[in-house]
Amino acid sequence: KAELEDAQASIKERQNKMMQVQTSREHQALLKEIEDSKRLIKENEEKVLQLMEQIEQEGERIKELEKICKGEKKLLKGEEKEVAEAVAAINARKKKVFNQREKLAPKLRPGTQKRYAMLRERRNGTAVVATKNGTCQGCFMAIPPQQYNEVRKGDKLNFCPTCQRIL
Repeated sequence: KAELEDAQASIKERQNKMMQVQTSREHQALLKEIEDSKRLIKENEEKVLQLMEQIEQEGERIKELEKICKGEKKLLKGEEKEVAEAVAAINARKKKVFNQREKLAPKLRPGTQKRYAMLRERRNGTAVVATKNGTCQGCFMAIPPQQYNEVRKGDKLNFCPTCQRIL
């Protein structure tokens, strides 16, 4: 807009100078400057129209994206509720398991309780691990075949020879 105003002021100024021109060369130069200013005005007006069209298109796009965003927010709230319910269910189950553990812990021998507590502390909360195909799933080391057979029987507590976890 400022360029348009400058170009229009330039045209008026050149037209006023036309009255004071004495040679044809000066006259032609002023006419050329006036035509250049008019062409510049026309180009700038076209640019302004293009920009206005782009603004309208982007405004419509913004409205569409806002609608999509609202829908996504609704979906997100639904997902948040589901996750909150799942977390609550997990916490409830965790509390139930801890209560069962508290009830069953006194039935163990004191030495076994101490060893279990020590293993949980040292092994990031994993004191009891499964065995799979003769391998401890805590340290992934092979267990001697005879000990693996004893673990499968389940008659007594067995410990991994490498990581000392309960098998």
